[in-house]
Amino acid sequence: MEKSKTVIVTGASQGIGAGAVRSFFERGYNVVAASRTITQRDGLIPSARLTLVDGDIGQEATANKVAETAVAAFGSIDALVKIAVGMGFGRFSLSVVSASAALVVAASVSFL
Repeated sequence: MEKSKTVIVTGASQGIGAGAVRSFFERGYNVVAASRTITQRDGLIPSARLTLVDGDIGQEATANKVAETAVAAFGSIDALVKIAVGMGFGRFSLSVVSASAALVVAASVSFL
């Protein structure tokens, strides 16, 4: 049996981030979901395939904790979905990066 892939989703507590978590989870991925207060949000419940990590992903300590959690819980990191909103600039950035570098997809949308 093939091992499930593991994806990290940042900005995962609401909106597109929470939707990405649910979508990957429903497709059988292991998911590490991260945001500042994700464990205090309703809707995402930790399980054998879903781990929640609180913290500001812009901080090195949080980024390390998220990566360490993925490897400890699931043995690998296969993809990263980074969702971030610019500070007052009205920009939304979504990047999906495969850890194997086989796939890189980036999209940016500007709001008025």
